[in-house]
Amino acid sequence: MTERNVQLGLGLINIGMKWGARPVSVPGEAEAVAFVEAAYELGFRLFDTAPSYGDSSEVKLGIFLKNLSRDERGLVTVATKFGEHWDNEKGAAYGDHSYDALCRSVEQSLRRLGSIDLLQLHRTTVEVLRSADLAKAWEFALKAGVKKIGVSASTPAPAALTLELGYGVMQMPYNVTREDMGPVFREAASRGVELLINRPYQAGASLYDEAGLSRAALFAHVLSVPFQGWVLTGTRSVEHLKENLGAFRQALDLVEQNERKTN
Repeated sequence: MTERNVQLGLGLINIGMKWGARPVSVPGEAEAVAFVEAAYELGFRLFDTAPSYGDSSEVKLGIFLKNLSRDERGLVTVATKFGEHWDNEKGAAYGDHSYDALCRSVEQSLRRLGSIDLLQLHRTTVEVLRSADLAKAWEFALKAGVKKIGVSASTPAPAALTLELGYGVMQMPYNVTREDMGPVFREAASRGVELLINRPYQAGASLYDEAGLSRAALFAHVLSVPFQGWVLTGTRSVEHLKENLGAFRQALDLVEQNERKTN
């Protein structure tokens, strides 16, 4: 049987802005913090956010983190990003990968979160990956205390270059509609790259397809590729979080059963 070290992580875009196939209202500070606390109690230990997830996702996560003991904080992986920013006046995200913008983003995220376990390049392109500004910004981030760096890539070309350049961590989408990312996903898995796989439900759209797969089957499609890391789920509902956690566990069992049959 193929060994896996895959856990379910929580993407926090929905506590900062409306997003997904059926967007819902953004929770206030107290409700959002209570939601993250509930996720922690359910066993979630990776929280993925970004400055461009509205003007408050990082802020709300930071409040939760400040309430943790040192030992509890040591169990949590806090992942954020830089390269995509939020314009409060326009209420929209925008990209800026200049050295100064990247450094300001790191400093802001550190003020909000306290510390960063994983910093990922956001809105990644081939050009940005090869830029001198990014190379200098990585140095700045590591000197500022960021523990690990990686890339969030949403299309095949920058994802492939991420592997070519030797990054050890990559976030990417993969689901039943994104087989365009399948080759680089499998290549990254074979190289032992730590992966954060997002959009397993196609931003929720797959859940509303009456002829579609179950939650467990959607997770199983991702888990059929043996890899190390995380699958990210995104919601602001504790009830949905419980359903997703149960489906993820069912998917792990399903994949293991299928492997036993074929071995």
